[in-house]
Amino acid sequence: MEATHPGGLSPQQRTFIKPTPAELERGAKQSVKSAREHFGQWMWAFRNLPKEQYQAVCGLAHLLQLAQAASLERKDVPKTEAPCDQLREDLSDAFVGRYVSAPLYFLADVVAKFRIPKQFIFEPLEACDRHWRFGQPATEQEMLATATRLGGALMRQLVHVLGIEQPGFEQAALKTGQGLTLTWWLLHLADDVRADKLRLAKSDFTTCQLKPERVLAPEPSKELNQFVRLNAQRIDNILAAGSPLYHHLNYDGQRVLRTLLGICWKALSNARLNPSLLRESGAAFSDSDLFKLKTRQFLGLDAPLPFGGDDEHH
Repeated sequence: MEATHPGGLSPQQRTFIKPTPAELERGAKQSVKSAREHFGQWMWAFRNLPKEQYQAVCGLAHLLQLAQAASLERKDVPKTEAPCDQLREDLSDAFVGRYVSAPLYFLADVVAKFRIPKQFIFEPLEACDRHWRFGQPATEQEMLATATRLGGALMRQLVHVLGIEQPGFEQAALKTGQGLTLTWWLLHLADDVRADKLRLAKSDFTTCQLKPERVLAPEPSKELNQFVRLNAQRIDNILAAGSPLYHHLNYDGQRVLRTLLGICWKALSNARLNPSLLRESGAAFSDSDLFKLKTRQFLGLDAPLPFGGDDEHH
């Protein structure tokens, strides 16, 4: 089978080559373009980083986009396979020095340069495959397990790129990644309902007596209100547990983290006040909210938060 990503080479065409600055720059540019196209609502949070780190973040984001695309494009693969199997092979080839595509060539260089453990690169692929294979998680524990494989691993990748000032960050990064992932799933609940690909726990729908289709109803409901409050409170607790991560990062990393948490907190606050915002994915974080947070970051001001950060901000 041909490589599934644009510009990829078949296994027969792949050769071992040494990284060249020109090819690495080409891979970096393609990764930046992909990250902005697919994750534009988040990528601005990293704009304060030096160019090398920003491009590295885009390389990691591009891989996530490839995994998500594989889950859609290969949704009908036999049950003996999984959508991300081809991508795993591509990554394995890239990591041993074979040329697969410019972005994966660049990603292999990022992983080596920032000493990112490869298990954190492969875990998000496992998360995508598990959701494809098993569908909606039945319990909170199953949901958190997938959020750990996805967001927990992504945040631990990110911390290596941002710059580790203190060791022992892993558990705090895992919790922060879990919280951001659960927030993303809650804010995109409408898309998941329409696609019948729910990522939030079935047990929560049962507890709140919320039928998924009621999420899309034009009139507000107490069941949706309860569902939002239940999930938002859980996310608050998880992010509070992850707040020590702030102290493991340098100044630029701290600013990125507080901006990401600022997006999260504002969106959760809006959803709590008006659960009907969840009828449209992303509506809980408005253009006005985006402008205010971008302005604060540009001015060097921290986003106001009830969790995370150092004691000066509380």
